[in-house]
Amino acid sequence: MDPKKLKSHDRYPLFADSAQMSIVLIGHPRCGKSYFAERFASSWKIPWVDTDRLLEEEYSIETGQRASCSEIFQKIGKIAFREREGGVIERISPSIPVIATGGGAVLEKKNVALLQKKGLLVFLVLPEEVWKERISFWGFPQSFSSQYSLEALYRERNQIYETVADVKI
Repeated sequence: MDPKKLKSHDRYPLFADSAQMSIVLIGHPRCGKSYFAERFASSWKIPWVDTDRLLEEEYSIETGQRASCSEIFQKIGKIAFREREGGVIERISPSIPVIATGGGAVLEKKNVALLQKKGLLVFLVLPEEVWKERISFWGFPQSFSSQYSLEALYRERNQIYETVADVKI
């Protein structure tokens, strides 16, 4: 993507100043955000972070217990989890050029605003059938409410990702 083409858009005045903006990967759980963040960073020899891993590390340091994001979500609940997630996002250094987010990071407007300040939100599009296969293979994140069908959850989140994304790939 040519940053010069983005200069005219009011959301990207930072490109005109050559200030650094991050690539922020968003999308459904299991769509490959961490995978692609690591590949981009490795290819370009630049640092990257995964907000889920940062959240897990912070939780481990604070509690002395190692836990996955799903386990943390179950232990502390949705509201506390999303607050922790927002804190992690807020503390990411502006010098980090690639950020992989958790699948639910953009469900909170505060998190969206924080991520938009950090960089370009890139939605990694994943067809519904492929997503269902991955969920079947890797498991259903505990943070998903059982009140939703997979189809309804996919459609609801897909609409959110498309709305907040600057770019879809």
